[in-house]
Amino acid sequence: MSWIDAIMLPIVMTAWLFLSYDAVNRLCLKRGWPMRDGIGMVLWVTVGFAGGAYIMVLFNVI
Repeated sequence: MSWIDAIMLPIVMTAWLFLSYDAVNRLCLKRGWPMRDGIGMVLWVTVGFAGGAYIMVLFNVI
């Protein structure tokens, strides 16, 4: 892994988590599900980890 990948990886993963939070929040609002203390947080964590793992595979980190 080069130094550019090491700098870009946390930035890309953080952006992914915030973008996925917004997408999950919109989905929960459409369906009437509670975002906090409900299925929304489970979905957000799942999407965040899956997206982070995918990005790490793209950068050949794991």
